[in-house]
Amino acid sequence: MSVKQREKPAVGVALGSGAARGWAHIGVLQALRKLGVEPSIVCGSSIGALVGAAYAVDADRQLERLARGLTRRDLIRLLDVRLSAGGLLGGEKLMRLLRDLLGDATIEQLPIRFGTTAANIRTGEEIWLENGPLAERIRAAIAFPGILSPVAEGNEHLVDGGLVNPVPVSLCRALGADIVIAVNINSNRIGRRSVRKEKRAKARSDLVERLSADMPEPLRSQATRLAQQLFGEPARSIEFWDVLVSALNIMQEELTRSRLREHMPDVLIEPGLHQIGLLEFHRAEEAIDCGEIAVEQAVPDLEAQGIRPNPRQQPSNPSGTDTTNEAPGQETTAIS
Repeated sequence: MSVKQREKPAVGVALGSGAARGWAHIGVLQALRKLGVEPSIVCGSSIGALVGAAYAVDADRQLERLARGLTRRDLIRLLDVRLSAGGLLGGEKLMRLLRDLLGDATIEQLPIRFGTTAANIRTGEEIWLENGPLAERIRAAIAFPGILSPVAEGNEHLVDGGLVNPVPVSLCRALGADIVIAVNINSNRIGRRSVRKEKRAKARSDLVERLSADMPEPLRSQATRLAQQLFGEPARSIEFWDVLVSALNIMQEELTRSRLREHMPDVLIEPGLHQIGLLEFHRAEEAIDCGEIAVEQAVPDLEAQGIRPNPRQQPSNPSGTDTTNEAPGQETTAIS
């Protein structure tokens, strides 16, 4: 007499917001893949949406190369100051980069289920973006207020989803995940500052010079403040950006804790990223390493959920071509 096989639970990954610290998501997804854990559902907020989208279109290796090679000067080239657009940066250059990375794919065409979050800047409502052009959805998901201009959606304007749902466990479950692995990069951020100061004065000077050339006030002052936040400076007294960033950290961490209590994941991964500043996107290598380490530490929690890590054997590859980036839609997770 045949016994009906129990359907394999769907594994979902919820990637949280956190600006530059979000490069850790690359390490998390790669470490899970090495363990044989391929989620069939991926959701993300803010930077988590970007990394998750790259994973969904099988471009995560490309994103990793871009992130690891990112320099302060590369960041400068992405800046297009236009305060009248509702943010310090217009985002056209960033949009071109997103299209180069993600192509013309729509969310409906992806081989895995994907969704991201945004916030209606007028009502504060949380918006789930589950269909439509992928690059445009990610642009809305990462539109951090005051930095990147909002994205028009009909008569409304959408901004960064991390404002309302920093780790989208609820969206992951709504898309069908039975087991949710959440990645929180907002933990232990309050009161922490990066201690790296070398070359910052010159980098800040270069940025200000490029941004403020022929720039009238108040844009010149805005550019200077952005440069100070981007590269930091020795602490002498509490200033505008110190107050703003500390306030954002407090709100983000408390909101994250609240949402995670309301929508508890089955496995919570929290990379140690307190040393990486909010806009230090040039420190991808450290963040990626932290993500990989955090997954290694979470193996007992994965096993407790019936996920038996099955490390993949990397094939010999004398040509040096990357062969580890298999189609993300392939389910290889072993469930007991």
